[in-house]
Amino acid sequence: MSLDKWIKSDKKKKDIDNKSEVERKNKSSSKTKSQSKVSIEETDSLRNSEESEKKRIKYLLICSKKSCGYQKRLVKKQLTHKDKTCPRCNSVMKIKKN
Repeated sequence: MSLDKWIKSDKKKKDIDNKSEVERKNKSSSKTKSQSKVSIEETDSLRNSEESEKKRIKYLLICSKKSCGYQKRLVKKQLTHKDKTCPRCNSVMKIKKN
């Protein structure tokens, strides 16, 4: 007969005690949550303005050689020289912004 059954019940009791302590802390911190909500909204508005500056652009790159016909789509802020070259034939690709 193993003692796992008894050990598990002790752990459950400890978990329940820990949960009740966490709930008490949450109740006391509810007063500060209203203040923190205002600050969260302010930071969200700042993040949105930063994201608008850092938007990514969708590019459609098509190989200029008709025999190759390689195409790829990239979503980046800026294209590098490596992005502009065709991986199959090493020629320069045509760029279209979508």
